[in-house]
Amino acid sequence: MEAFAQIAVDIDPDHGIDFTNAQRLLDHCDIVPYDERQAGDLIFFERTYPTVGASHVGIVISLGVMIDDHQRNAESGPGETSYNTAYWKSRYLAVGRVRR
Repeated sequence: MEAFAQIAVDIDPDHGIDFTNAQRLLDHCDIVPYDERQAGDLIFFERTYPTVGASHVGIVISLGVMIDDHQRNAESGPGETSYNTAYWKSRYLAVGRVRR
């Protein structure tokens, strides 16, 4: 979260609203066409939690692979996940680049 704070993006989970961090990040991004995604872009998904808008975000590290913490725990931490699976394809929302 410190990296996002340095560019004035508030993703603090203590703001009292559940499942809004992904949408807050999306609000600070320029949308990039899916075919122009590159390592370092953020990839957003919807309908992973009961909320409106973006509910999950990963960091693109290569075409088809993101770093995220979906279904991981404190011991394992973030890991690599393919976003080319049926699950993620059906929930894809957008690719974004954080505005500087």
